[in-house]
Amino acid sequence: MAALAGAWTREVAADAWPGPVNEGAPRATRLFVAGGATHAGKSTVCLGILQAALEKYGASKVAYVKAATQDEREDTVSRFCAANKIEYRSGKHCPIVYYAGFTRAFLDGSAGTSQQWLDRVASVVDDLAQNRKFVLIDGVGFPAVGSICGTSNADVARRLEAPVVLVVKSGVGASIDEANYGTAFFGSRDVPVLGVVLNRSASQGFYAREKILAPVHAYFAKTRLGLYGIIPDEPSLTNLRNEAASKDIDTAPIATHVRKHVDVEQLMSDAARDPWNSRRAPPSSTAMDAIDADDLRLRIQQAAAQLGAEVVKEKC
Repeated sequence: MAALAGAWTREVAADAWPGPVNEGAPRATRLFVAGGATHAGKSTVCLGILQAALEKYGASKVAYVKAATQDEREDTVSRFCAANKIEYRSGKHCPIVYYAGFTRAFLDGSAGTSQQWLDRVASVVDDLAQNRKFVLIDGVGFPAVGSICGTSNADVARRLEAPVVLVVKSGVGASIDEANYGTAFFGSRDVPVLGVVLNRSASQGFYAREKILAPVHAYFAKTRLGLYGIIPDEPSLTNLRNEAASKDIDTAPIATHVRKHVDVEQLMSDAARDPWNSRRAPPSSTAMDAIDADDLRLRIQQAAAQLGAEVVKEKC
């Protein structure tokens, strides 16, 4: 399908974007999928993008990573990747896992620094990008999740130099407000948002897809954001990530549903032409100040258990 509203692409001229592209980052196209709110439909949109990338490049040239998570359970996207032999990192293997006690440990200085965590994400993504054509990066929650640790979606996208597509709830005023709010947050970190996808439009009534298409298109046509599509509601797509924890879901119809209503090919093309991707330098080895996340987590949990034991002892 043709794009609903023309997506803007930043000029490739040297002065088109502040700051140089990171030296040494592998050349694979990177795309960051962010949500305007929690449960906006990032997983749903990721399935459509991965299916298109799989067809275009082949499994060996595509990778997926959930950069940060609050839920370590296996999800539908990771199962899709495993079934199609796409290299991926998700669940407990995410570079950042916001488990209970993480933020308090970060604030008291016992959970590393923002830069260490951002470098950890970059190391994982750089590794996945080696000898590949396309890497899809999945965000967590709403744009500011992780900001208390300096690892918000915008901070991560900035570190990875990955342009963003924003998934927002469907509607008119509320959708546009959510898109502008999210775009402003990413913009505050100098991260480009290529455009938006509206998810789960009503099947009938005042907010049915065919009734909101014209006004939403008219708005985005006047902006530098691309309107890549409006996905109509489908019962099988509801709470996709939560349902995936308890049962298998046939992902093919979901991905097909997304691609029927979203111009995924245009989105991938816009991402590839973005200066962060088009100007990325050839690979070279760089040293990382690594952080042992598993060891750190164990120490935090042990400390929390000890603290709890002391509290009980005092009460006795």
